[in-house]
Amino acid sequence: MGKSPTLSSSSAPLVQPIPINRTSWPDSTPDETQPFVSIICGNSTLTWAFHNTLEEKCCPTVYWRTAHLNPQLFKRDDGSAKNKTGLAVEFRKHIPPIVDTHVFGAQTTVTVQSITPTTKHPPLAVYIVSSCSDETQRIAKLFSSIPSRVYLMKGEDFFSVAEGLQDNYGVDRLAGLRGAGDMYGFPALVFDCGTAMTYTCADMHGRIVGGGIAPGLRSQFRSLGDHTDALPLISPDDVKARVKDAVENDKPLPVFAKETKEAMMVSVLHGLITKTQTIIDCWLHVATLSEKENERVNGKNSALKESNSSDKLNTPRYFVCTGGDSEILHDLYKTDTIFSPNLKQDTLKNGSKSKLSDAIVQHEKYLLHYGIAFVIRRQLVARIEAVKFIGKRVAKLFEGQGEDGDDVFRGRIISLHKSDKNDEGDDGQNKYEELYKIKYDDGDIEDVSKDELPALLALYEQVGEKKPGNDKGKKMTTKRSYGKKSEQSPAAINSNKRKSNKAAPPARKLASPTRKAAVSILSNNDPSASHNETPSNKRKFSSDGKSDGKLAKKKVENIRKSPGRPKRNNTKFTEKPESLVNTSVAKSFENVLYYGKITKYIPPEDKNSNKKFSPPLWHVVYDDGDEEDFDADDLAEGINLHKSKGTFQKN
Repeated sequence: MGKSPTLSSSSAPLVQPIPINRTSWPDSTPDETQPFVSIICGNSTLTWAFHNTLEEKCCPTVYWRTAHLNPQLFKRDDGSAKNKTGLAVEFRKHIPPIVDTHVFGAQTTVTVQSITPTTKHPPLAVYIVSSCSDETQRIAKLFSSIPSRVYLMKGEDFFSVAEGLQDNYGVDRLAGLRGAGDMYGFPALVFDCGTAMTYTCADMHGRIVGGGIAPGLRSQFRSLGDHTDALPLISPDDVKARVKDAVENDKPLPVFAKETKEAMMVSVLHGLITKTQTIIDCWLHVATLSEKENERVNGKNSALKESNSSDKLNTPRYFVCTGGDSEILHDLYKTDTIFSPNLKQDTLKNGSKSKLSDAIVQHEKYLLHYGIAFVIRRQLVARIEAVKFIGKRVAKLFEGQGEDGDDVFRGRIISLHKSDKNDEGDDGQNKYEELYKIKYDDGDIEDVSKDELPALLALYEQVGEKKPGNDKGKKMTTKRSYGKKSEQSPAAINSNKRKSNKAAPPARKLASPTRKAAVSILSNNDPSASHNETPSNKRKFSSDGKSDGKLAKKKVENIRKSPGRPKRNNTKFTEKPESLVNTSVAKSFENVLYYGKITKYIPPEDKNSNKKFSPPLWHVVYDDGDEEDFDADDLAEGINLHKSKGTFQKN
């Protein structure tokens, strides 16, 4: 335990508030070889943890709890070295020996030199989850007395919008839910028993379902003591002692109590156990529904899919209690005889089994710190993985082609950096995009986002290097288009970067992150049309409006758009249209080739009918599940592109 004095708490603000950085990844990640500190700032107490390095999964190794910091300590702030040293002395009172040694070494006294950043002792990274803004300011001011980097965590650190994040969720609740998912898997249910008692749950895919907020145990007992003349004030310690006595010494709480304090306790606790049992039953129902839905989509006994949250499945159905009074709730679920008479057994009808027997209580007093550990570990791993791409070869399709007939341009990733532009988020913080800088073999440079990179890597794996004998020194015969990172034209900038003055089309997502390209078997058909014609600039959809792909609701522009494409008379295809069924085709979207097959022929509608005339169409199903209708021009280009590019086989 740390050397933590009892300090008075007050809501008085700091004289000089200091800015606190919100987390912005990867800049907010700690050194992977250095420990860090996390702090949970509740309504009445501070909970601290000292975390191990990435090698040990960033797990908390030491915990301690203190009261809120005394506001009087910060009113003398004049920015002087003396005042800073004084705050450092105060800081030492709030940390255990292991943290003291990490920050100050073996020194017994604090000096100006001991609180100056050095390469030997890098700044300590500190991560705060807080529901009290004034106390957060005092924490930041306290850490400003030593070499440190202090960050205030936000909701999207723990869950994404796709995982059910809403603006009104408390960050502390999200941290607890993330911690439960990491420790026990999903579905997850967390009861946080503090000044307020909250519950939050997620389904088996790690998606937030929702939760509730009510007065905590101490708030309920304080309300009875403060707002009545005759009722005593019952402390949480009194309740803990009575519950332990009931559990360990077989002295249940009488439902029909004869003494005032016991009458107050049994009423509040009975309300707590009844409410939480209902919540647990509802959570088990949600968990069962999500499990059945997973079986329906992915098959019975299938592994958990589409979860970005955890690779664990909470099959035993653990639910977790955390917070200052969580021990009370945990003990209430340790036995069926906490009350007399036994309500849980007596309320069962027809010998039915209580669903509570299917849920197992777990007590994790410092659960939120494990949620923070998960986030930091994930960000550190992502940073390490991102850097691994530097030096990799990539390829990209551009409008036009060289005299050697190759329209694929190859290059190498040379760095990872932040974008020059930034957008201000809802929290007022600047948000930068991380970009990979690519240097192409002809000397051009381009920035691409993390979302764009997989397509470039996949295309290079598909096409490889230029074939021997191609003349790399020849000039382009047609104008090349540029990438999509700048609003200036290539003539307006000094560097020769692939940039565009138009908004880029939305990226077409691959059906699977690990799929490198679609697989197709080359058809025996051998159309005689030219191999160098540019594919169609639109992707159509079937006449019945159906499509299994994510592009069914909008058309996607192709980066190899060719203006003013002439119409051709493809009589070769209209003479025997049904014979083209099962013919393989290819098409380029966002620099990635997608392969498919013609599955059926759709005859043209009668010109003499009242309906609008429709030309003959061939329905194409791509290997990733997307569907599209080709007209005769699209068909010629698709067959020719497939023939010229050949068939890509998976590794």
